[in-house]
Amino acid sequence: MTLVDSLCSSDDKNAKVAFDCEGVNLSRLGTVEIVSICFSASQVYLVDFGKNKCPKIVEAVKKLFECSKLTKIIHDCRMDCDALYHNHGIMVNNVHDTSAFHDFIGYEKNKNLNDTLNYY
Repeated sequence: MTLVDSLCSSDDKNAKVAFDCEGVNLSRLGTVEIVSICFSASQVYLVDFGKNKCPKIVEAVKKLFECSKLTKIIHDCRMDCDALYHNHGIMVNNVHDTSAFHDFIGYEKNKNLNDTLNYY
């Protein structure tokens, strides 16, 4: 059983993974080049989504990001999720967007992750 399989089949309601995407003009019109995925402080992976990407790894990322049991944490997921969906058919489920959370609790909009973390 892989790490992705064990997380997606877990009954742990606190299971979570943090991620971020980097790319060129990150959007449906651009590209996703690298996806960073953090399972814990000691388990961080950089996944190559560029020109020579491995289809099996992309499929594992798809399974991970579409798993509804697992919370995905990201800061400002709009362009990341747009690019993942339109370029790779990955629909990210159960997202905790720290920028949306910061906006929701009534603080300034359009702050970056460092601003949000400094506040707390």
